[in-house]
Amino acid sequence: MKITILFLLSFFILGCSQKNSTVPTATKTIEIAVDTHTQTDIQAGSEDNFEDDDFEDDDFEDDFEEEESNFDPLYAYNLLMTHANDKIFTNVLNPISAVYASIMPEQGRIGISNFFTNIEFPLRFVNNILQFKFNNAMDETKRFLINSTLGLGGIMDVAQDAYGIQPHKEDFGQTLGYYGIGSGFPIVLPLLGQSNLRDTLSLSADFYFSPISYTSIYQKYTLAGNVKSATGLYLGYLFNKTSLHLGEYESIKSDALNLYTFFRDTYEQKRENDIND
Repeated sequence: MKITILFLLSFFILGCSQKNSTVPTATKTIEIAVDTHTQTDIQAGSEDNFEDDDFEDDDFEDDFEEEESNFDPLYAYNLLMTHANDKIFTNVLNPISAVYASIMPEQGRIGISNFFTNIEFPLRFVNNILQFKFNNAMDETKRFLINSTLGLGGIMDVAQDAYGIQPHKEDFGQTLGYYGIGSGFPIVLPLLGQSNLRDTLSLSADFYFSPISYTSIYQKYTLAGNVKSATGLYLGYLFNKTSLHLGEYESIKSDALNLYTFFRDTYEQKRENDIND
């Protein structure tokens, strides 16, 4: 009997101890689950914050790269020269070109433009060769021969109108760009307008191969024997060209919030397209 009572008592105590031990175990399990969930959230939040930080860093790097790409140490000068060129164009070049257009028929002005284009053949030919654009160089040769003969010295563009041979305009600035030379910082030149360091430095080579430059390699055939005649030829070319595009400058100017930055960005984009063409 005593043994039975002791057995039941032991069974009761054992059952109570197991029952009491279940509560802490469950509680501990819940705490571990909560801690694990919290740690997961913290880790996820840290990863999100890390990704956000990376995103912000990328934005900063993009802004920095964009700022570097717009490196413009001559900004104040360029702004001033753009303003000066604008005054010259508005008060001198445009009015004279308008008067000239009222006197000279459009067909005559187109003929003069064709003439200047034709005599610049050596410049285009050499730069096409230097860029290994041999088909373009051949087209330029055909254009020069056809227009110089059938086109009455280049006044008529018979090569394009009758034979569909298009011009391929290339200069030494484009050639340098073709070989990977960067544009450098922007430069605004008096009268010549928007340019950059690479294209400005290449002007001497352009003049050397231009028949309307007094420094041309073709001294026996150049149209300019000295600085005055070269300047007169260039001004004649400029007035004639402007007369064929009256009103375009005013339209561009009216749409530009900042005339200089508009010309700068447009010029760089155009030159990049010309080089990649």
